[in-house]
Amino acid sequence: MSFPIHSEFLSAGHFASAYRFLPVPGPLQGTVQYIWESRFEAMDHSGREIAERSFAQLSSSIVFTEGSSFNIHKEGRVCQISGPVVIGPHTVPVEYYHNPENRLKGIKLHPAAFYGLFKVDAGQVRNEIVRLRELGQDARSIQDLLQLLSSGSGAAGFRQAQVARALNLYLAAVDEAPGLEAIAERLHLTGKSLYRYFIEILGLPPKKAFCISRLRLALAAYAGRSKSGRRFSVYDFGYEDRSHFYKELRQYTSLRSLRI
Repeated sequence: MSFPIHSEFLSAGHFASAYRFLPVPGPLQGTVQYIWESRFEAMDHSGREIAERSFAQLSSSIVFTEGSSFNIHKEGRVCQISGPVVIGPHTVPVEYYHNPENRLKGIKLHPAAFYGLFKVDAGQVRNEIVRLRELGQDARSIQDLLQLLSSGSGAAGFRQAQVARALNLYLAAVDEAPGLEAIAERLHLTGKSLYRYFIEILGLPPKKAFCISRLRLALAAYAGRSKSGRRFSVYDFGYEDRSHFYKELRQYTSLRSLRI
């Protein structure tokens, strides 16, 4: 490939230039992680495609296209995207190829927020790109979607809130890598109930959801180590050793290694 692929966490300068991030209204901050719009037209791209890679993640995004379509490459498949779509939680990395004239706007939801908005099991969109109208929503713009969310759609129910709390509890003690039963006990649930909630709300078993969340937390720390002044160590994130970290790195990002 004759042009670079910009990976999230590791290409912070690119993403700061390629996107504008807008403030999330206060009432929506529990549902919406951020609102963004592309600004490829302001970049020096020399007329080439702009290639980006996102890693496995638990969040869903709703993307609106204005102008030309863009391509998504994953697991050997190429999808051409136009019109409002939902990009579901992914357990594999995804590559996006944009023409410089692409105009994109989107909303990234917090993990577990998808179920509250669409009232369908997240397993239906796991590793998938689905047209928004196929999920029973006819929003045609970011403004329509924000208005829908502001009306109360997406409010967290009990199971959704418990999954979100479980993820937070896991990450708060990530250096100890707590298991499902320990977290369920903190929530006054059985492990079986919490497992069922994860399948319904995230479309993933808890162990995989914890692994993806942990890796993303570790990559954020790795990317910010110069600014924070903290030495990066895989042991701080509950990995048994470097080989354990690299195994999950390859699985969820397709990267072979990092300079640690």
